[in-house]
Amino acid sequence: MRISLSKRSKHPRQNDGFSLIEVLVALFLLSMIFGLVSMDNNNFRREMNKVVNNLESAIRFAVDEAALKNSIVRIHFYLDRSPQEYRVEVGPDSSFLLPSDISPPPHNSSLAAHDEFKQKQEILNKQFNPVREFQEQAHQLPDDIQIVAVGNGSDDTMINDIQTSIYIYPTGEKDAAIIILGSEEELISLSIDPFTMNLERKYLPLSTEGTTQSLPEIQLDQATSIFTQWLQEGV
Repeated sequence: MRISLSKRSKHPRQNDGFSLIEVLVALFLLSMIFGLVSMDNNNFRREMNKVVNNLESAIRFAVDEAALKNSIVRIHFYLDRSPQEYRVEVGPDSSFLLPSDISPPPHNSSLAAHDEFKQKQEILNKQFNPVREFQEQAHQLPDDIQIVAVGNGSDDTMINDIQTSIYIYPTGEKDAAIIILGSEEELISLSIDPFTMNLERKYLPLSTEGTTQSLPEIQLDQATSIFTQWLQEGV
């Protein structure tokens, strides 16, 4: 009996349960996994906030520049480039009138309509030059952050895949606009008030559960909802 008991004490049965060390190792591994996930989320938020901070600085600088130079200034977005870019550009003086038809045609328009719009856009682009005091070269976005869309309250349009601009005038007035940015984790909207320096930032978790859509499709769908609600709330 002693031998039998002694053997059992040296070689415990497999169903006696987990040892304390095994439990501690498992808890440590779980904490490491959750810590890495949390770190990734924090990195995305930190990177997103950095991009939005730069955009806010560009907007405030453009307002000051328009008043200082008595000229129309714009923030021009290259949403069709990879990586995406934007820059502050100065145009003609306050006597210059923007064309009334600078909005792109609907996607289902004829090829001729799209070609005509591109020609008009090229002519307008020649009227504007980069502001060297801010940053002569275009400001590039990180690869993991996208400007999903830029919405304009002046003509109720939302642009996501071509060049577009937000215009600022010497009087301090500017386009009522909303810039929607996205990462793998969330969307951030930056609303621009046309008459004040109020820039409102909102965060929205990105919902990817129960869908077979790609990340860009999910981002664009949710950006469209944000833009629609923004218009309904009154620009």
